[in-house]
Amino acid sequence: MRRLRRILIGAILCLVCAIFFLVGVGSRNQRFHARSLLKIEKPTFPMIYRDEASAVSNFLSAVGTRPPLGNRSMASEKNCALERVGPIRNTSLFHIDYSGPDSDVVQVAASNAANLAISFYATNQSSWQVTLLETRCFIPTSAFDQLKDSVWVYWNG
Repeated sequence: MRRLRRILIGAILCLVCAIFFLVGVGSRNQRFHARSLLKIEKPTFPMIYRDEASAVSNFLSAVGTRPPLGNRSMASEKNCALERVGPIRNTSLFHIDYSGPDSDVVQVAASNAANLAISFYATNQSSWQVTLLETRCFIPTSAFDQLKDSVWVYWNG
């Protein structure tokens, strides 16, 4: 009897926590995200072993880089945030992700960050070819929607 009561109380607490989680996820403000795609082509010789994603991320996060980026996109550092910089599946493509409450400002900030990265490579690695492929803005799907879509795909498999 005592064990059943503990299991029942635990189940009720889990249900209450799940309800609070779903309400919190559903009621949060939607943030816009923008992604710029860069293509970095290195020469085959000399071989340079460096994490390019970290180099670009450190450059864009530097104190001297953030004010011009914010001034060019008419946004302050509080409105836009650098989410991450990383390679795309072992290719020569890199992405620069920004997020913020306004889609236009975020897209301009991501585009300006890509242009700053291109000028960084033109200055420091002039033999490399760096080009901006595209900059696009999107609203990511919530975790609940992703879960719902994955279950739907699984059942209709």
